[in-house]
Amino acid sequence: MSELHTYETVVAEQGAGARLRRIAWILGYVFFFSLFIVLSATQGLSFPILTLGALATGGVVLFTWKYTGIEYEYSLVGNQLSVAKIYGKRKRKPLLEIDLKRARLIAPCTEEYRKEAEGMNPTQVIQAISKEDAPNRWLILWDDEEDDTLVLIFEANDRLLSALRRENPRAIPREVKISASHLMGKEE
Repeated sequence: MSELHTYETVVAEQGAGARLRRIAWILGYVFFFSLFIVLSATQGLSFPILTLGALATGGVVLFTWKYTGIEYEYSLVGNQLSVAKIYGKRKRKPLLEIDLKRARLIAPCTEEYRKEAEGMNPTQVIQAISKEDAPNRWLILWDDEEDDTLVLIFEANDRLLSALRRENPRAIPREVKISASHLMGKEE
């Protein structure tokens, strides 16, 4: 029987994708308000319509801006790895839960291991990373309860990696050393 180990970390989404998403939301807000300006202009520059537009746009911003700040939370309890998406540091949406005993491969997200994972025809690839070129990307390939093969790409540090090795050492290839050099994107 394995001991109960707990671990939790949060990774904030960064990079061009996050910036583009924020820019798109801002452009959407401007477009939404411009609709009220056009409507007001057709009514002879109606002050109540402009006021309603400003209030409505403020409300839309208030309720949607949280979706521009995304973080991923990894939580390991026993042999269950849970991944959640956190919007605006407030709303938490669970993405998946992995029984690490079902993991077939836990490895750095290098070209070699990505091809190996793709060769097993995963039905879904889930990315829970801060940016596409994060230096500490790892992947887990596993079979879920319905025997679908899935891949999770995530960011890991030494503490999480040693916990993963402790929970399922046979899923990590022998040639993979868990050390700070892997976390910095260097090969030993």
